[in-house]
Amino acid sequence: MTPLNRSAPLIKSFSHQGDMPQRIIDAAASVFSVHGFSGARVRDIVREADVNQAAVNYYFGGKEGLYAATISHLAAARKTLRPRDDFELDPVELLREHIAVMLRRSLEGGPSAKLSRIIAFEMRDPTPYFDKVIKAAVGPEFERLTQLVRRIAQDPVPDADADSLALSVMGQCYWYLFAGPAVPSLLGYVPDDLEALALKLTRFSVSAIRDLARPSQAPA
Repeated sequence: MTPLNRSAPLIKSFSHQGDMPQRIIDAAASVFSVHGFSGARVRDIVREADVNQAAVNYYFGGKEGLYAATISHLAAARKTLRPRDDFELDPVELLREHIAVMLRRSLEGGPSAKLSRIIAFEMRDPTPYFDKVIKAAVGPEFERLTQLVRRIAQDPVPDADADSLALSVMGQCYWYLFAGPAVPSLLGYVPDDLEALALKLTRFSVSAIRDLARPSQAPA
């Protein structure tokens, strides 16, 4: 097991050009998303990338530098998949779009799903990159959801309630990623209509948001 340098700087900007470093990062994303940092082996990464280990040291300075570069690359790719930020539109429709994007990441795979799995490993076995990963990959999404919660509620919502409701929306979507194999076992089929699923989760979430925000009625 390769220990992480606890005094190392966190996520940095990498701009390696060319086919070989990109192949290495793509292979690393696959391996880190399955095994996390501690369980990943450089020899498996270079085998998948079809390069020699010297290339990892040359471009990234070793496993730790490759991990940082991989996270940086995946976080940048995720930005292109974020929902639009047009807050002039209906907040319920914006929430539906947001949920659809999150489900698409989970159900269709790709770089963003790999980043989510790496985040799951970070939650279980944090490295010095943990805070930076969360802030870069999850923070903007969480802040956007709390804003949508407040708009959908129509009444003032305490910060703690807005936060918990936003986390609840995220949790519903991430369940399809982290517990994906359990879905067809429980349902007896594989959900194939992503938009219909997004609409159902939106209706459920909107009902919960507005019910929590509604002033409680005093007993007669």
